[in-house]
Amino acid sequence: MDFNFELPKVNLLFGKGVSVKISEEVKKLGDNVLLVTGRNSMDQLGFTQKIIDHLKNHVIKVTVFNKITPNPTTELVDEGAKVALENKCNVIIGLGGGSSIDAAKAIAIVAGHSSTLNRTCSGSGQGEFQSIWAFSPSQSTPLPITSKTLPIVAITSSSGTGSHVTRFSVITNLELKQKMGIYSQHIFPKLSVVDLEILTNMPPALTAECGVDVLTHCLEGLVSKNCNPITEEMALKGIELVFNYLTDTYRNGDNIRSRGAMALADTYAGFVITTSRVVLPHAMSHPISAYYPNISHGAALAALTPHIMQFNIENGDNTTLQKYCLASGAMGKRAFGTNKYEAMKSVEAVKELLKKIGMDKGLQELGVDPGSINNMVKSAMVTGQGPIESNPVEVKENDIVRIYKLSLGK
Repeated sequence: MDFNFELPKVNLLFGKGVSVKISEEVKKLGDNVLLVTGRNSMDQLGFTQKIIDHLKNHVIKVTVFNKITPNPTTELVDEGAKVALENKCNVIIGLGGGSSIDAAKAIAIVAGHSSTLNRTCSGSGQGEFQSIWAFSPSQSTPLPITSKTLPIVAITSSSGTGSHVTRFSVITNLELKQKMGIYSQHIFPKLSVVDLEILTNMPPALTAECGVDVLTHCLEGLVSKNCNPITEEMALKGIELVFNYLTDTYRNGDNIRSRGAMALADTYAGFVITTSRVVLPHAMSHPISAYYPNISHGAALAALTPHIMQFNIENGDNTTLQKYCLASGAMGKRAFGTNKYEAMKSVEAVKELLKKIGMDKGLQELGVDPGSINNMVKSAMVTGQGPIESNPVEVKENDIVRIYKLSLGK
């Protein structure tokens, strides 16, 4: 058996109250921080100020960039990078959900590769300011992401994207209506903080949306052509944790035990997509976010995933069926043998879970106009090439059209 397994390069602090330990770790990386966060929640809950105080107590300068919105855009990233350059920041901290962490990673790329900062920090100036989109794989010749990327620290406030332990940053180009994953080993966070005290403040709707993202990361990584035996075990454990704890976490958000289990599932999921690959659901969900920014990533995935699972099962080989049967077992639905009937138990289990957490809505109910399907298909074919190629079943353009239509709902 031959496979490659690249270990994520992340120093992980996990537990209740662990954010108080960040300053001494950040000090090893630099002394001038850009703190990237959203507009409201972290500030209102007092966590932004707590992090600032911790850092300043260790003589670390802090500049706050608190403009990040869901589905961070190229414009916001470029603006944040300019703030980092102007203030000569040498560490980028993302505080918040996946959007804040993704934005922090992208800002670290742009600022680190821009001439002003390179001259300031390393004595070399190569190239002028470049937009983050210049590094996008959608470009015919994307700029390379190198070790010039500034050190990144991730402090997550949600259990959903796995961004705190991955080499991915997902950015939206509003002008092109494209949402693209930018990736490099150089954007693994040097330090990742999973503080359960922060996570207990997730509202039920966000808990559900993020929980779906965790589940799909594990499911997609499990069935991906890039899966390996180590990833498979992590994916199955993540699925098991989601089915055992997501419903309770959704209903009882202040339960530390459940929160901890979902945070662990999210971390497993991050490792899974780093060492395997997402597949068709993510390729098709990103265009939805690009055309409908108000539809959450988790809601789009929830509408698509059961239909894509069924498509893969109906057209998959024995290995694919075996993976979905393993998933059925992790979901609490024992599979007897390997066949389509047993594999479909996983689809039914996912539908049951989505109903329990209020995520059983079709795309049309979420606000998708059926008339935009052709545009979303074209976008998926451009921005989702990697995930489509990694899908366990060959996918053609008309398959994507049909799945979007099935996902519209009633």
